[in-house]
Formats: sequence, structure tokens, C-alpha cells
Amino acid sequence: MDLAVSGTHVFIGGYESGLLVVDIADPGSPQLVGSLDTAGRTRGVALSGDIACVADTDYGLYVIDVADPENPQLLGSLVIPGHGMDVSVSGDLVCVAAHNGGLQIIDIADPANPVIIGSLNTPGHANGLTVSGDYAYIAAGLWTDALHVVDITNPTTPVLLGSTITPTEAWGVAVSGSYAYVATHGCGIQVVDIAKPDSPQYVGCVDTPYYAFDVVVSDAHVYVADSSSGLQVVQVECPFISDAQIPAPPPGVLHLRAHPNPSRAHATIQFETRGSGLVRAGIYDASGRLVRLLRSGLQSAGEHNLRWDGFGQAGQPAPPGIYYVRVVTARGSDSVPLTLIR
Repeated sequence: MDLAVSGTHVFIGGYESGLLVVDIADPGSPQLVGSLDTAGRTRGVALSGDIACVADTDYGLYVIDVADPENPQLLGSLVIPGHGMDVSVSGDLVCVAAHNGGLQIIDIADPANPVIIGSLNTPGHANGLTVSGDYAYIAAGLWTDALHVVDITNPTTPVLLGSTITPTEAWGVAVSGSYAYVATHGCGIQVVDIAKPDSPQYVGCVDTPYYAFDVVVSDAHVYVADSSSGLQVVQVECPFISDAQIPAPPPGVLHLRAHPNPSRAHATIQFETRGSGLVRAGIYDASGRLVRLLRSGLQSAGEHNLRWDGFGQAGQPAPPGIYYVRVVTARGSDSVPLTLIR
């Protein structure tokens, strides 16, 4: 479920209830004043003037005239690859996080006939996104849990500039200044320095009680939709995002190594964690795509041993080449190269 605010109205992606319009002229007594049913399940909502763009998990994108909030009118729709999860709109350009369909960029200059003009197959499923300037920031999960930074200067050919792995699946992202705030399942809000879009860097995190689904930044606060615990509010002026020199986070992964290296088939992965918590370990190829997930779940502090049999996630033999073993925790991550020979 998502929402957008314009004047005295809130536009809500009501999942199976379609688009809902609520009058908040009297904040103490909000009133449902309009709605428009969609064929599937409404997730994301974004506004541009009198146009509402709605991401639908089953049917893609809906373009809706909301000049009269009490009587929204469907202008056009478009079936897209994947499932519409989140949406951002600027003028005639719409970006949709389409889950297994990656990033879809759509021209709505003719609202009755929206057209896909660009797309990007993101590593991991695109769950959420926000657009700031010439960049789309994508929260991804399933096989590759990460924040991706995409250059959309030329919307017909979006380019993946950089990524940073998140400890668990990323679902939402907000940007303020040179920081991105990423909502993750079970590891709260991950804070990423995006001053250099081609090399985003983890700088800190704040935990939340349950699963963070979405995040919004406004003025000095971060607002988090956190599953069963409801709304969580975090001060932006936390030490980990101050303007002072940011100290390196305590290492969460120690003594990571893989042997034998090179390996003909089986390799043993050894590492140590300082504390208990969620750990994700996997084998990635040179492009950063997940080849095999080795571990994802709670681990106690101490030494750990994993094995890779040289096969990919679908059970196929991985081709010879250079791979990377990456271990991620909420406190940090590490990676080492591993050469596979046949």
C-alpha cells in the first residue's frame, strides 16, 4: 500500500480496493470521497499535477485523471513486464519498479496511450524506487538484495551505475541530500551515502521492531512503515549521518576466506561474525549477479563454515571463471574472489 498527498487530498493505493481518495481538510476527521477500482491489486501511487499514476501488481500501469478528486477518471493503462510495485512520475516520464520486470520507463505524453520507452533488467526483483534528478534509486530483493543506482539521463537506455548489497530484502527507498534510506525486512533502515552514484557506500543503520516496508524523509525525520509495529519515526540527525567525519562501521564479517582457491568444484567458505543476527552469504559473478545463495537467516556469533559445490541456484554447473564470495550482516560486509576451474 502506498499514498501520495496533494493539497487537502490523500491518494491511496488500496491494494484490492483500487485507488482511494481521502479528504483531509479536517485532519481530525478524514473522509473517503472518491475511488476507482482497478482490475488487479494497486500498490504504488504517484502524482503529477492532475494526473495520478498507479502501479498494479497484476495489470501494470494505470493513468488516472484526478482533477476532480471525488470522481477520478481512467485515462489509459498499460500492461508491463513483471508486476507493478512502485511508481514515480515527473512530467510525462513514469518510472515503475516492476518486480521481476526490473525497471520500466514509460512515456505518458498521450495519457490514453502510455508507451514503454526504456527498461533495465535489475539484479534482484525491483520492489521499490524513488527518482531524484537524473537517477532512479531501486530497492531490490530475492537473490540479490541491494540498492541500485540507475542513470536515467537518457530514459530510452537506463544504465546501472552502482549497487550496494543490503543485509536482507530491500522494499522501499527514500533520498534526501546525499543519502539514501533503504527499508529492509528485519534489518530496519540502511543508510547509504550516494554522493558518488557509481559507488554507493553503506554508512550506518537503525533497527526497527519488525519488517520495514517503506520509508519517507521529511525535514528532520525519517518515517518508516514497519509491518506489525506500525509507524516508526527516526531523527535524521543521528550520529551515523551527521556532517562530521563518518567513522567506519565496526566490521561485521571477519577473516573471510575461500579454499581451495582456485577450486575445481567444491570450495569451503569460512568467516567469523562479531555478534548474532541476520547473515546473508552468496556467490556472485563478476557483474554482481547472484549465482548461488549459501545462507540467509539468523546466525550466532562466532566461526562459520559453508560449502559451495560449483553449481548455480537452479542446479546448473557454473562456468569456469572468477566469482566473488560475499557475506553481509547488518553491521558490515566483506567479499573475496574465488576462481572456479573445470
